[in-house]
Amino acid sequence: MSGNHRETNVLAIVGLLLLLLAYQTYQDDSQPRSEQQQQTKVAVANNSTIMSSNSTLLPTVNSQEQPRKPPAIKKTNLASKVAAGPIMLKGLSLEPVYQCENSADENLVGEIQQALSWLEDEVPLIVTNHVINELLTIKLIAPQLPSDFHARIKDQMKFITYLYQQYFQLAISEPTTMNLVVFPSLTSYADTLSRLSIDSSNSQGLFSSNRNFSFAAYKTLPQLETTIIHELVHALTFHFVGYSSRWLTEGLAQHFSKRHYYLEDEQLYYSLKEDRDGSPAEHFVKIEISKLIEQEADWQQPLQRANLYANAQRVVSDFVEQRSERNIVRHLLHKERAHPCAKLSSSEYLNLIDQHLLYLSVNE
Repeated sequence: MSGNHRETNVLAIVGLLLLLLAYQTYQDDSQPRSEQQQQTKVAVANNSTIMSSNSTLLPTVNSQEQPRKPPAIKKTNLASKVAAGPIMLKGLSLEPVYQCENSADENLVGEIQQALSWLEDEVPLIVTNHVINELLTIKLIAPQLPSDFHARIKDQMKFITYLYQQYFQLAISEPTTMNLVVFPSLTSYADTLSRLSIDSSNSQGLFSSNRNFSFAAYKTLPQLETTIIHELVHALTFHFVGYSSRWLTEGLAQHFSKRHYYLEDEQLYYSLKEDRDGSPAEHFVKIEISKLIEQEADWQQPLQRANLYANAQRVVSDFVEQRSERNIVRHLLHKERAHPCAKLSSSEYLNLIDQHLLYLSVNE
């Protein structure tokens, strides 16, 4: 064999050996690499925290969102900025909070616009948006009022919404607008509401739940402030729990509207107001709580209404002012909240109160 043939054969043998070595290396590496890929896929697919073949910790994926906490209501920085402008009814929140058997009339915006246009013939109206917190806005439609009056309304509602959260564990959880119209006189109040088919007899303020509107008549500034707060507390309570018994909702409205809240040294205090007309509260005939709760129908009797208001305020204030009994009101409100389109019966109220009082007496 010549030298050239011998060199060619050696090269061929070397090449064959190299091919065999490369093939063996591929076979040795192919199985571990497939296992490594499979481990990584399992780690992600099983949504678990395990070690991959290269010792890298794979993160756990959590697709469940944490429940949002109620917004904190600040007690400081209560300066009020009034943004006033010409009256514009477009965009008013007219739908009721709870859609029950009373649904908002499709023509309601037009009816209110027409009624307020008649009112504007008597006095110009201004729309003021009061931002109570990041989720609650009060749209006040009223004649020209002093700027410090607007500030007081805004501050009082800040304090009251804070107390609803602290006392009753009820906080605004979605963007909400509450509408309120102030009339320059009792006559314009009665005339305008009659055009809306609303009975305003024997009243100087009211809350229409299926319209999401409150109305208040002006007599004096102190009276107007108390009336506005009273009706806005109705709106706030309805927003949280829907329909509830008159003794409870009127008692709450009376309790909070009869107090002027203020901050001093970062502590919240209140002073008691006189009644809506600016005169001392009249004497009333005390009604036992069981009788008061059972007299739901008597609220329609004008001659009995003043005494019922006074007793409702007395009962609810007694509960709210006593820390140990405040939970009774919270308990009742949350029971009403479970069925917003129906009121609890008198017997249900009495049973719940008795159960709660028994629980307190056993544990004291």
